[in-house]
Amino acid sequence: MRRNRFYVPPEQIYPAQNAAFIQGPEVRYLSRVLRLGPGDRVRIFNGQGEEYLAQIQELSGQRVRLALEELLETQSTSREADLSIVLCQGIPKGDKMELILQKGTELGVMRFIPLLTERTIVQLAEARVEKRQQRWQRVAAAASRQCQRVLVPQVETARPLTEVLESIPPGELGLIPWENETEMSLKKVIRNWIGSPPPVWVFIGPEGGFTTT
Repeated sequence: MRRNRFYVPPEQIYPAQNAAFIQGPEVRYLSRVLRLGPGDRVRIFNGQGEEYLAQIQELSGQRVRLALEELLETQSTSREADLSIVLCQGIPKGDKMELILQKGTELGVMRFIPLLTERTIVQLAEARVEKRQQRWQRVAAAASRQCQRVLVPQVETARPLTEVLESIPPGELGLIPWENETEMSLKKVIRNWIGSPPPVWVFIGPEGGFTTT
């Protein structure tokens, strides 16, 4: 039986007490849209690799109390990809970033880093940076719920391209697709891998791409 699935942050799940709590906008979706109530069973995941079968015990105001019944899945047994991908995305105009987060999550991206580049048109006021990051994180969580992932990708705050390039750890791979590159193809890069592939940082520019500098 396919059950409704909800993202519940780890700090709202208490395995030792067999209890968990759903709070915020998900409560309205659960009660008003899905019309679930006490006695109904749902699946919840913590975004860090664990998923549970739980039964609704109490629904009041902006909180739902659940009883944990079974640990369904852990990261070691999940369907997560073996390849760790960090998508460093130049912030595009409009709401395109949300679509990128949705599709990237569905494809298995583990981290998103919004990039500020020379050709970034979108200017984020300092007061809005944190709110935008929080909204993007919610988009990634919703996409994980929809596509049955047990991990929720981390969406970081926007950073300058140069800063992100300097932060790639030794041994990890940075890929920048560039239309003027004639020697190194993606096929050649893959052929050079020995054993398990290292974490890959993929850099995608905004409208207009990257500048040569």
